[in-house]
Amino acid sequence: MNKHRFFQILEKGLSRLPESERTDILADYEEHFREAERCNRSEEDILRTLGNPVPLAKSHVIEYMIGRTGHTPTPGQRVNAFFAVLIAFCGLSLINFLVMIPLFFMAIGVLFLGWVLGAIPGIVGLSSLLGTLHLFPLMIDGVMISGVLPHLTAFFGGLGAIGLGALLCMLMWWITKAFFRFVINYIRITIAAINPLRQTSPNTSNL
Repeated sequence: MNKHRFFQILEKGLSRLPESERTDILADYEEHFREAERCNRSEEDILRTLGNPVPLAKSHVIEYMIGRTGHTPTPGQRVNAFFAVLIAFCGLSLINFLVMIPLFFMAIGVLFLGWVLGAIPGIVGLSSLLGTLHLFPLMIDGVMISGVLPHLTAFFGGLGAIGLGALLCMLMWWITKAFFRFVINYIRITIAAINPLRQTSPNTSNL
């Protein structure tokens, strides 16, 4: 492979990106070549250091997609954008697919279980609360109700259970956001390791 072919493959792989973004990335690689050549590096050596342009292009696309996830207007769109990033990342290599997908869905299963357990107190509390509401008009009218204390206990117990459920759901919301942030950061670190331009400058000995 020569420099011309490298840029052909790279540009084709970046075709999903907006033209301005694609132009900036290609200009970075052009500058990388110029700097490396000024350091008396051969074209073959530079190409060997950069590696396969196909995963390089994919890493830039994923990086762009990650940047776009924070600009989606609704939570549903952000979730869709996140899964698009995950699928693109798994497409980088078979190892990513075989390792990330099972671990990710295991984590999703644990999160789902946490949400269910967090919602149960709220559902039980709401059911208990609704079961006592019909008694309040009778109590306001002064009608004597036998065994009113258990009903009051159920009412306030229901309020407490709803509060507990709300706290648990807030905790699960925080844990879920932290999990998605962790996955995004892991993907960022991994694609940075793929791309030599994100690691070193051309005048270092590692180029």
